[in-house]
Amino acid sequence: MYERKTVTLAEAKIGVEAAIKWASERRPDRPMAVAVVDDRGELICLERMDGAQKLYGDMAYKKAYTAAQSRRDTRNLLERLRETDISVSDGFGVLYTVIPGGQLIAKEGTPPQSPEVYGAIGASGSTGDEDEAMAIAGLEAIKSVLWPLK
Repeated sequence: MYERKTVTLAEAKIGVEAAIKWASERRPDRPMAVAVVDDRGELICLERMDGAQKLYGDMAYKKAYTAAQSRRDTRNLLERLRETDISVSDGFGVLYTVIPGGQLIAKEGTPPQSPEVYGAIGASGSTGDEDEAMAIAGLEAIKSVLWPLK
C-alpha cells in the first residue's frame, strides 16, 4: 500500500521561522519571503518579511512548487536542463522555475520518486545564492524536527 508522507503546518512554521531568522540576521536591509509546500506542491505556509514585495512571495512559492513537483532542488533542475539542452518552457507548467532557492524536504539519499519526499521549501528576495542559503536554513530546521539526531 502506498503511504504518503508530508510536512505538517507545525513543521513548516519551524522552517519558515528559521529561514526568516537567517534573512533577518544576514540581510536585514533586504525583505525576503519563504514558502513551504507538501510533496505535491500544495502550499502549506508562506511568509513575507515586512516590506517584501508580493513578487517575492510568488517566487518563493514557485521555487518550492518546482522542487516538490520535479523532486529535486531548483539549482539541480537548472543543471539537468542545461545538460539536456531543454528549456523550462519546453513542457513544464507556468509555476515552474529553475532559479536557485527551492529545496526538497527529504532524508539524505532519498531517491527522487520515493514516497519519503515530504515537500519542499522555497525562498526569494535576493540573489539566487542567498535565496538558496535562506531556504537551506529553513530546510535544516525542518529536517532537525523530522529526523532528529539520536
